[in-house]
Amino acid sequence: MQTLLDVLSFKTFITPSILIVCYYLGALGVPLFMIGMFIWARREAGKLGYARENYSLWQRWATHRNQLIVLVMFIGMFICMEIGWRMMFEFMLAYFQMRDALAQG
Repeated sequence: MQTLLDVLSFKTFITPSILIVCYYLGALGVPLFMIGMFIWARREAGKLGYARENYSLWQRWATHRNQLIVLVMFIGMFICMEIGWRMMFEFMLAYFQMRDALAQG
């Protein structure tokens, strides 16, 4: 009962626990959402005929070297995005840890 009163009176913060849950939801959800949007965009392009119109351009451009470059760039951007996401949550959690240390001392 005391814990509930501490939460309701803002003596205990629930944010650090919620931040960890939000981090994992974002770290797993954003890539899944991105894949879903990619699949949706391909279907829409196929319905509108863009895929047929741009196929000859794709055949000229999509050499093995260009595909490899795009793949490496995508993986690099994905890793940077995940590191940035992690750092943002680490800073927020560090803030709450500092606040707890100052409140105790």
